[in-house]
Amino acid sequence: MIVNLCKEYANTDQLGVADSYFASVQSAIELKKNGLRFIGVMKTAVKQFLMSYLANVQLLGSKGDHHGLLSLDKEIGTQLCAFVWLDRERRYFIATSSSCTEGAPIMRHWYHQIAYVATNKEPEKQEVVIAQPKAAEEYYAANNKIDQHNRIRQDDLMMERKLRTMGWDVRVNQTLLGMCMIDSYLLAQGCWGRKVEPRDFYTSLAEQLIDNEYGRMRL
Repeated sequence: MIVNLCKEYANTDQLGVADSYFASVQSAIELKKNGLRFIGVMKTAVKQFLMSYLANVQLLGSKGDHHGLLSLDKEIGTQLCAFVWLDRERRYFIATSSSCTEGAPIMRHWYHQIAYVATNKEPEKQEVVIAQPKAAEEYYAANNKIDQHNRIRQDDLMMERKLRTMGWDVRVNQTLLGMCMIDSYLLAQGCWGRKVEPRDFYTSLAEQLIDNEYGRMRL
């Protein structure tokens, strides 16, 4: 699927990023065969990805520590990099591009209650610097639209929560339908040039899909 989505960019050496829904070792290899670089985030064990090893490897540092593995795929003659990076929790990546060298650090501001609560003092604002590998930096620089899309689909549409299923085929089709609905919602907002409440849009979309004349033949 991911190869078909990217076929118009084949052999351009552009970087493709993908969340856990599309990312896999096979995706990385197939895109490399089609002349594209790839960085993806992994969440569950998949074929050829050493999740059990990376999940248990000791990260001796604090936030920002990472550990990676390199392998050479003889068929395509390129290196695959699998690595784990510690942020708020462990995050796992597969990449055919970039490296695990030091990238630009993440700057976050957190509020910490330094004084005793009984003193009634306000929490102090502290700046936290978190190191990250270059590959993670490149991934997060490009995936903001993926995160936005997922958040709207999961928190606003909530199809997966309302229609629970254990069937993999149902889940795939359900997610693809949700993606199409979110794309139509974002497209509508862009065309109309105004904010549209998600619930109002989905209600109107459902009414048009249910009561329509799409299947009527005109003679």
